[in-house]
Amino acid sequence: MEIENNQDLVQELLSTIRQFPKMFSKQNHSGQKRSEIMVLFCIKKSGESEMKVSEISKRLHVKAPTVTQLINELESKGQVERITRSSDRRSVWIKLTKEGETVLQKAEEEIENTYSGLIDYLGEEETVQLISTLKKMHVYFSEKIEKENKE
Repeated sequence: MEIENNQDLVQELLSTIRQFPKMFSKQNHSGQKRSEIMVLFCIKKSGESEMKVSEISKRLHVKAPTVTQLINELESKGQVERITRSSDRRSVWIKLTKEGETVLQKAEEEIENTYSGLIDYLGEEETVQLISTLKKMHVYFSEKIEKENKE
């Protein structure tokens, strides 16, 4: 790769970053949509056995109607269940089922195998360097967004 100037570098960086959503969207975890897996992970990683749709929405930065649609799909597959409590019948809580746990476990294994393969491909030194670079990238964008929100 030959870079002539800063503009070429910007274009090469953008081109490279734009490839990632395409790669990740093609990953298929046991026939599940990526968005469904994200909801299952969110519920599991919450530290609670059940979550409200609004909390899932907030944590995933997705609108509640979108989460509701995903919950409907997951419920039809038997991977989550809705729970209402007698203390507040208006609130609906979402809980993973055994089937949901199984799907999530398979997805976790697939993800671990994929990233283990990447580590083998890059080697330890390049992997550590990549992690460091990605963390710096995250800090840069977080600070940029924070600064823009203050203005």
